[in-house]
Amino acid sequence: MGARELKHVAEVLAAWREAERLLDAALPDDPHRELLVETATELRSSYLMLTDPDNPPSATTIAATDLVLDRALSLFVTVEERIGPASAAPEPA
Repeated sequence: MGARELKHVAEVLAAWREAERLLDAALPDDPHRELLVETATELRSSYLMLTDPDNPPSATTIAATDLVLDRALSLFVTVEERIGPASAAPEPA
């Protein structure tokens, strides 16, 4: 895996962690709670696809995980505006 792919894996992992932290900070009736659950699940799946030792990520996989990452970072901004930052948000690529 090249440096670009490793950076991408690190960004997805940081976003997954951020989704989990925001989910922990969100109230049970928060209108974004279900989106946070879905986002954490998508980021986990993306991370697993990117780090599968038997199936190196293709350009298509990386592009798809880029979209997941972009949606996640956008959601984090929205949620943090409501509840405040749970931690430092991951930096976009």
